Amino acid sequence: MRLIQMKKIIHLLILFLYIFTVNSCNKVEEREISGVYEVDKITVKDKVETKPYTFLKLNPDYTFKLISDNKTQKDSISGSWKIKDLPIYIKISSPFEKETVIQFTYSGKQTEGRLRGTIIYFDYPNDFHGGRFQSMLYVKLREGKR
Repeated sequence: MRLIQMKKIIHLLILFLYIFTVNSCNKVEEREISGVYEVDKITVKDKVETKPYTFLKLNPDYTFKLISDNKTQKDSISGSWKIKDLPIYIKISSPFEKETVIQFTYSGKQTEGRLRGTIIYFDYPNDFHGGRFQSMLYVKLREGKR
């Protein structure tokens, strides 16, 4: 009888540790995502002249702001962001690389970006300009460059 109780306690302990580990890993990921990102590479889909937002600021309170000009902060979009799925590991080169899908909600619209390391990738039609770009990426700035 005591052996059965001990097994149940051990199973519950293992289950608790698993749930705690998965949740705490996801929280660390969310803290690592917050920061200021700057647009780096853009591939234009159509020939219409569109100026991309230069900075993407992801705040720890799950809000974001896209800014064209960092000094005046004119022409900006604000909204919320969340991790859509748990990170997955994809083989881009060797070794596998972690990829996290981030969902952005703003002005009744939604778009998604893929975070790999310190770079957020947006592929057509997922951009903040109505699908005008084939692809664009934002690179996270170091603390001193913000």
